[in-house]
Amino acid sequence: MSMSKGDKQDMKSKLKYAIVLLIIVIIVALCGSYTKYDDSQMPLIVFQSSLGHSSYNYPSSHSMWTIDNQGNIYYFNSVRSFEPEEGEDIELVYEELKKDKYTRYIGNIGLDVLKEKYACFHDILRDNHYGKDVSGYDEGAFIKSHIYAGLWMWDAYAVTKKGNIEMITLHKGGDVCYTSEDERMKELADWLDDVLREDVEKNKVRSQEMMNEDYYDEVLEYKKLNQK
Repeated sequence: MSMSKGDKQDMKSKLKYAIVLLIIVIIVALCGSYTKYDDSQMPLIVFQSSLGHSSYNYPSSHSMWTIDNQGNIYYFNSVRSFEPEEGEDIELVYEELKKDKYTRYIGNIGLDVLKEKYACFHDILRDNHYGKDVSGYDEGAFIKSHIYAGLWMWDAYAVTKKGNIEMITLHKGGDVCYTSEDERMKELADWLDDVLREDVEKNKVRSQEMMNEDYYDEVLEYKKLNQK
């Protein structure tokens, strides 16, 4: 039994629709680099904010605040990424950092809030329109100005489909600026800034208190070792 001309056209239209739909499914599958949102499989460190400052005349100064997958907030007197290097046990690194004499436990934001914000972060990753920098940062103008204000960074961590932990920048400010084309990245950075603001201000006071005679002796020794 032969098909009519109308039936053939209808068949062709359905076939084209099926092909287009298949292509869309394949593209979506290939474009997604990260695992689907699952609040039971959040990375050890979920959010991180860090401040680094250095110059040619003084020792480097670094501060870091992290929120782990239980909502715990810690301050560390150092800055590092929690992307594990090959063979590195990041949980062991985290536990060792917590034993440092300068480390402080700040508090807990609560799992409900953490899950809400991490779900928002995953929505941004899924939409995949966040990588372009729209800050208008001019590196050449900065170098000419010779003004070193330090670098503030707000980051979050995601699990790739290969099971790797990857740090993704939400926002940067200071010597190097970065503003994502997706406004939600800056909103997450602002939220993180608000959560940490009180301890950041306290840390400024503590830093000033540390600048005693011993501190300046350390600065002089540092300059002697780095004169050549």
